[in-house]
Amino acid sequence: MDDIFLQIAKMIEDKKTTQVEVAKNLNITQGNVSAILREKSKVSKPLLRLAEIIYGKNRPPHPEPIIEKTILMMEDMEEDTKESAYDCIQKEKLLEELKREHQERKAA
Repeated sequence: MDDIFLQIAKMIEDKKTTQVEVAKNLNITQGNVSAILREKSKVSKPLLRLAEIIYGKNRPPHPEPIIEKTILMMEDMEEDTKESAYDCIQKEKLLEELKREHQERKAA
C-alpha cells in the first residue's frame, strides 16, 4: 500500500476521519476506499496525487496567503468545529446571494 494510504488508514483508525469522508474528498466511493485500504484495489496515479495533495504533508501551498492560513488552521480543527465553520461559510454565501438578488430586483 502506498505511504499516503497508510497515513489515511492510520487517520481512520485514530478516528480523525472516516472512509466516507475520504471517499467524498477523493471523489470515489466508500467501497473503493475500503478496497484500497485492504489492498484489493490498485491506486491510479491521479488518485494517488490527489490523496497526497489532500492528506499528505507535501501539499503545495495555496498562492493566496490568507487562504493558505485558513487551510492550515482548518487542518488542525476537530471535525465538529470544521463542520460548524463550513455551515457558517455556507450561510454567509447564501446571505450574499439573497442580498444580490434583492438589489437586482430593486434596481429593475
